[in-house]
Amino acid sequence: MHLRQLKALFLAAGLTMFSAKSSNAEPNKLLIGESAVVPSLEIPVRAPVDLNFRSKAEILDYRKKCAELTPSVVALPYQPSEAVFGQIEDGKPWWGLAGQGIWGPGPKSSTGAAEESRFIVNPLLLAGANPAVVEMWDEDKVTEEDWQRSDFPLCWQPTFIKWWPKESLMQVEYPVSKFNQDLYNWRMKLKSDKIIPAFGVVAYNAIDFNLNFIYVDTAKSLNIENINKTPAEAQRNTQFIHCGGTCQIPGGCNNMSPEVRSIDRIKYTALPARAWVSLWRDKPANINVKPDMVVYIDLK
Repeated sequence: MHLRQLKALFLAAGLTMFSAKSSNAEPNKLLIGESAVVPSLEIPVRAPVDLNFRSKAEILDYRKKCAELTPSVVALPYQPSEAVFGQIEDGKPWWGLAGQGIWGPGPKSSTGAAEESRFIVNPLLLAGANPAVVEMWDEDKVTEEDWQRSDFPLCWQPTFIKWWPKESLMQVEYPVSKFNQDLYNWRMKLKSDKIIPAFGVVAYNAIDFNLNFIYVDTAKSLNIENINKTPAEAQRNTQFIHCGGTCQIPGGCNNMSPEVRSIDRIKYTALPARAWVSLWRDKPANINVKPDMVVYIDLK
């Protein structure tokens, strides 16, 4: 995406471009619980975008404005967290949704919209699902025309994000049944017709708002299991964006790191399913301590 295209994207979203500060003077805050000013709201889901070779300032300017479009939930001023976004490198490619799904590591790994843009341009998606779709397609059968079609199933995309600030509750819904049906419709171009029900939880947006500890509560969830069988305790979430070498493009690509074992391998056992994700600012004594925020990840 060229600079003029990124500017057009900003304008289409009613945004402007300007320089973001490099770090926060204070942690970002959410207007939730006793600080809530609205009972509920639905937040538009922004589609993934191409971030290849953009500057860090451009990307964080856009995120800043996306966050500031919901001042009823985001306490202003807002600045993207240095801990989460400070290691983004200027002018680098990004792991692409098409790249990871079709070609994997190598020269085409950055093809398509950036996978991290699903979360970067949706700051209030505090925790979302990252399905196991890596290299699921037969690259010899998928054409350029195929993967650019709007109905080509590269990844789960949310249908809505809803907030209930007073209850400190957020809900995101993914139409997984439809995605699986779309895979079936394209089955002749898949490496395998086996549906993989696994996904990871991506929650660096929660860290950006000072919600540093996480627990996927399978006891409160519906049709959800944690494949890794980790201890029943809140873990510090250490996810952040940096430039790494997994894409195998010389010089590396911007992407998320590291793997967080307690949230990286979740699976649904039937649909519909709901993953109950508890978030805390500080580590709770145990998982029964009331979370500062709860996220429902609904799979329909």
